[in-house]
Amino acid sequence: MFSYQHSSTGGMLEEIHRLDASLLEHFSHKISVDRTLTRQLVSFQANKDRPIHRWYKYKEAFSADLVERFLSDIEGHSSQILDPFAGIGTTLFTSAKRGLASTGIELLPVGQMIIEVKKNCASSHVSEIMPILLKWRSTRPWESSKVFKNLNILRITDGAYPDETLSAIEAYLGLLEGIDEPSKQVLLFVLLCVLESISF
Repeated sequence: MFSYQHSSTGGMLEEIHRLDASLLEHFSHKISVDRTLTRQLVSFQANKDRPIHRWYKYKEAFSADLVERFLSDIEGHSSQILDPFAGIGTTLFTSAKRGLASTGIELLPVGQMIIEVKKNCASSHVSEIMPILLKWRSTRPWESSKVFKNLNILRITDGAYPDETLSAIEAYLGLLEGIDEPSKQVLLFVLLCVLESISF
């Protein structure tokens, strides 16, 4: 139970600092500083050279290297991993690679889609998907397509793309309508991976 001063922002900040200090003192016997946990190791940056893990730039993610380190620390103590905030599946795929059963919970649809795509690409579906990916890469069919599907625009994305780029995105989306589901999912994921880089 705690109270805070509502009279001013300064009063609330002081109360937050007091509560923070109180919690730090209460758990001081549980807290240790590990200087080997660098920003590079903890953040998504370390995934840049890791196949599958580097596919989508998810800034909120941590690295597969960090998960491997934690899994090494608990080796022999657990054969099942639960990740209640699975994100894009870093913990799930790293655990599976080590032969551990893993379960993840993710509420965001984008995270769910990325996990599903990675799962399909790591399975036998990849042999079915690769030919169409390679064909699209070489022929770039959206450049000559007359089929368009509107891109859903949010307030934050309104005006984010030049007209020519927006038209290419909508042609790309239009072509996805006639494709089998696993390939469509991967091609949509490919588009998702480049949306930020092709925006203003």
